[in-house]
Amino acid sequence: MDDPDPFDVMILLVPKYSQLTLAALVEPLRMANTVANRPLYRWQLCSADGQAVTSSSGFTLAVDADLSGGGRFDALFALASYEVTHYATPDVLAFLRSPAPASKKGAASKPPTIAPPRAALRKKANTPGVAYSVTS
Repeated sequence: MDDPDPFDVMILLVPKYSQLTLAALVEPLRMANTVANRPLYRWQLCSADGQAVTSSSGFTLAVDADLSGGGRFDALFALASYEVTHYATPDVLAFLRSPAPASKKGAASKPPTIAPPRAALRKKANTPGVAYSVTS
């Protein structure tokens, strides 16, 4: 029996993201791969412009792609923290709201996304490590 393709996760890092949130997202996926002794999950880091991103703790992390170069994925997570409204550019918001051309499965709707909706961006701008569903 052939192993199914790994579940591909795109992680959008927004400047001043939480390192703790990134670790909490990636480590269970890595651990599942290790326990299964095969790749169940793959992840890729991206930023709005493809450039390295600095976390709220000052660590700078290189990314694999920009918003347009991330390829196909099954799920998208946006990791943001302080001053999130400053980084919620029209390009980033359009990407988060766009239909699913990047979905591996070719579904009619975008893969699950964890990101603050526009209204929450204003209300919770200084609340680190909070995840919201995109509904608008």
